[in-house]
Amino acid sequence: MMKKIENNSTLDLKVFLEKLENFSVGSNNQVSLSAAAYGVSVGDNLPLDLVSQLFPSIKAEEVKVKSVSVENMVNRVNESIPYIENKLGDFSPASGHSPNSQPVQPQFDYIKAAEEYWDMVSKCVDYKTAEVWEISLPSNVAHVFWYFYFVVYNPKQNICLFLTGGADD
Repeated sequence: MMKKIENNSTLDLKVFLEKLENFSVGSNNQVSLSAAAYGVSVGDNLPLDLVSQLFPSIKAEEVKVKSVSVENMVNRVNESIPYIENKLGDFSPASGHSPNSQPVQPQFDYIKAAEEYWDMVSKCVDYKTAEVWEISLPSNVAHVFWYFYFVVYNPKQNICLFLTGGADD
């Protein structure tokens, strides 16, 4: 069994993802983003051991695992970020209103959000030199509208990161 790692970097990433999720409040879709880091030991069968640990009710034969490039993962996550609809204001909250005016609803900065996402991930694991697997879960577990599940493993660090994102209609 892999042990969950919680440190300043993983906690900062968690807070950042919660902040991103909050931008979907009031939209048509409920956005869910998460990341969790795990220490990997000799003999762990990545990524299936991690998936079975996180989703014990799913049978291994129901899970599809595909090795993908780091570039593929980055593109897939970056393509997902624009689905986070801005209903609360700017990504970096700033005072956009005066006492006599309506609050300003600035545009959500997708590029800035993606850059910060990958900066936060890199503080948890060196993903640029990692092995990456995309996971497909059964439809009763996966999000309906869009989703991604990636296991990012850097053998030099003996750390894997489970990145998830999705939205329900």
